[in-house]
Amino acid sequence: MVRLTKNKKAVFFTFTAILMMSVFLLSFFVYNEYRMRNKALVIETRISSMDDFIQDIKTDIERGLYISSFRSVLAMTEYISIQHNNSYTYLNNTNAAFQEVFFNGTINGQEMGLIKNNTFPIWEERVKEQATKTDIEIYFFKETASIDQTSPWKVRVTLTFTLGVGDIKSTSYWSKDMQIETFVNITNFEDPIYRIGTRGKVLNAIKPKTVPFFVIGNDTANLKTHTEESRYIPCAEAPSFLKRLQGNFSADPQGIESLVNVGKLKSQPGLNPIENKTVVDYLYFDNSKNPTSWEITNISTTWTWFRLDNESNGASQRHHEVYNVTGLIS
Repeated sequence: MVRLTKNKKAVFFTFTAILMMSVFLLSFFVYNEYRMRNKALVIETRISSMDDFIQDIKTDIERGLYISSFRSVLAMTEYISIQHNNSYTYLNNTNAAFQEVFFNGTINGQEMGLIKNNTFPIWEERVKEQATKTDIEIYFFKETASIDQTSPWKVRVTLTFTLGVGDIKSTSYWSKDMQIETFVNITNFEDPIYRIGTRGKVLNAIKPKTVPFFVIGNDTANLKTHTEESRYIPCAEAPSFLKRLQGNFSADPQGIESLVNVGKLKSQPGLNPIENKTVVDYLYFDNSKNPTSWEITNISTTWTWFRLDNESNGASQRHHEVYNVTGLIS
């Protein structure tokens, strides 16, 4: 009887031990699963937050790229406006100068004030500082920037880089090769060929033409206005803005041209303007070119210097047709 009682107690304790162990294991697995789910949820939430942050960063990069690009182009014209060894000089290479000033704030090693504290790397540091406040680290790798002319009135800046974004707690990391473009309108930027061609005495800002027609019948009033203001029209035989920055007078599909107001040049002391030459700017300021040109009747009795060549505009017209003076050739 005593032995039977002992066996019952042994079975009871064994059952209890098994039950407690089962409860313990069940609790462990439930807790572990909960912890893993909770950790996965935290990571998922963090990744989602990083995705949103990356979109914000992309928007900020586009904004920063435009600001740095605009100031870099402005700085390139600033460099030409500064005398070097008592003379004005063109850029040696527009794209190389752009990359230097965009990343370093210098051109040929000279610091440019217009982009001071606004280079792209400085902007990057500001973005990184903001990111660390949200426990996110940002890295920029393999950065390159290039500039080209996409229309007569705009230049394009293309930035390529690898963006790395990581959680400061190392819960997630994201890396991607990116390419972002921005466009800078060149309207109101200074035309360097005027500054160098007149030794800094006559400056001219790039502004598109405002008159719908240059000549109506024999009325040349619009042509006079256009010349007085030295405004610009597209011309595929003329140099683009970027080519003008480096003194390259060759034709460009995105070229522009203006008519030189020689009367303004003649009014400058010590400046002897060229006579008996076409007033089309890239031909007028290029000493190696002097195509045949003609006087225009009805323009002005005092504008004896006004002459136009009849070179092609790179499309289907020549200058006499472009400026509507075919019937006014003298």
